[in-house]
Amino acid sequence: MRKFNSFEEVDSLTDAEALEIIERQFELLKGLGEHGAVGLDDHGDYLYAAITNYATLFDAYWYNDGQNPQFLDAVKAWLREPFDEWLGSDGEVRFELFTEEMQEAEWERLEAQFKVESEKKL
Repeated sequence: MRKFNSFEEVDSLTDAEALEIIERQFELLKGLGEHGAVGLDDHGDYLYAAITNYATLFDAYWYNDGQNPQFLDAVKAWLREPFDEWLGSDGEVRFELFTEEMQEAEWERLEAQFKVESEKKL
């Protein structure tokens, strides 16, 4: 699976890649479920993220009968959600889909935005 360098590159997502993303999110969910440490705080966060993300992707597929462009558009929208809205990092397959450089740039952008918004409140 290729890695995206920007949110704009998500526009070129193919049907096969969208299906692979669902499969990878399911494997992540399955692996976390098999881990057996659900009572641990971080593990619970990761498991919740994995369940929520898989449910979102599966719902997009099921609701649209796996048909383009609705299914593909739903996966693209999910991929484009701002990083600060993503859930527990180890429950997110999205972190594997974007380059480290892109992720760092996006976090820097969000931190700068937060700083500006915080200063406006003062």
